[in-house]
Amino acid sequence: MRAIILTVILFSTTMFCQDSKDSDMDIDTTSNYFLFDYIKNLHAEDYYSLLDSVKKGKSNDFFTLRMAFTKLESYSYYSLDFKDERNEIIKSLNAGNHKAAEKTALGILDSQFIYMPVHLFLGYIYRETGDSIKSQFHYKVYDELAKSMLTYSDGKSFEYAIIVVSTKEEYHFMDWLGAHRLEQQLISHDGYSFDKMLINHESSKDSLELYFNISIPFTELTKQFDKESE
Repeated sequence: MRAIILTVILFSTTMFCQDSKDSDMDIDTTSNYFLFDYIKNLHAEDYYSLLDSVKKGKSNDFFTLRMAFTKLESYSYYSLDFKDERNEIIKSLNAGNHKAAEKTALGILDSQFIYMPVHLFLGYIYRETGDSIKSQFHYKVYDELAKSMLTYSDGKSFEYAIIVVSTKEEYHFMDWLGAHRLEQQLISHDGYSFDKMLINHESSKDSLELYFNISIPFTELTKQFDKESE
């Protein structure tokens, strides 16, 4: 399925997956830069409200959920970085200790719900422990978080680059696709910051360039440097 999605990205024109009825935005068809005005007007309350709706199965607006996450006081350039916790979960799973793995995963979930790998872990944990409802929920959230990166983007150009809230999301998205990074280049264009990736899929020899707009985390990093230099 994800190989098909990569093929769609490779050969399709720009995909706007978001149904226009779900948004009151004035959509600019020449680029997705208009989204930054929308994101600028989001608040932490939007995140918590949407999170509650997502958990209750009443909303699938994972794009706005991800963007509103950046309005939390706890948000930083280093958000979605759980290397130690991820290794601890893997260690627990390898030891067959699902309860310990679940505890670590739920700790991540409480603080940063949009961290994609934790939903993959929890989907697996609950499948193995026989809780199919929770397993299906987390597998679905994992997929929806990834798909939300294509809501207003196809990643084929600067103008339609995939907007991420952390550089970690770039790799989570590629993992979801089953793709591998071959090359990476940091580029400034039109006043925004981008990562230009050359990637290919594990089941194909075809490669493509994939553009990520990393302006949000890079702006946050600049703010942090400015504070430290004061």
